Amino acid sequence: MELADAFGIGGEGGAMWVAVIAAAIVVLIIAGATFRRRRRTRAGNPKLVSLEEVRRAKRRSAGRSPEAKPQHCSLCRRPAGRLSFYVDERGGTIGVCRACKPKAEARDLDRL
Repeated sequence: MELADAFGIGGEGGAMWVAVIAAAIVVLIIAGATFRRRRRTRAGNPKLVSLEEVRRAKRRSAGRSPEAKPQHCSLCRRPAGRLSFYVDERGGTIGVCRACKPKAEARDLDRL
C-alpha cells in the first residue's frame, strides 16, 4: 500500500495513471513505426545516395591512377591520354583526342 500511495496509483488517480501509460505506449509505437518507415524509404530510394558510400568509393579508388586504363576517343576509338569533352548534336557527351579536336570544332560542338 505504501508504494501505491507514493505514486498516487490508488483510488481516483489510478485511472489517470493508466491513461498516461497507455498514451505513452501509443506514442512510442507510432514513433517506432515512423522511424522504421523513414529508414526503409531512404534505403529503397534509388535517387538518394549515401554520402558515406561515396566517400568509401573515393578512398578505394584514390590509389588507382587515371593512366592505368586510358580512355578512348569517341570519334577514332584510339586510346588517348587526355580527352576534350564535347556535347554532340543529340545531347550526348563525347570525348575527343587532340587529333580529332578539329573535327569536333568543325561540327560546331559545344565544349564542356
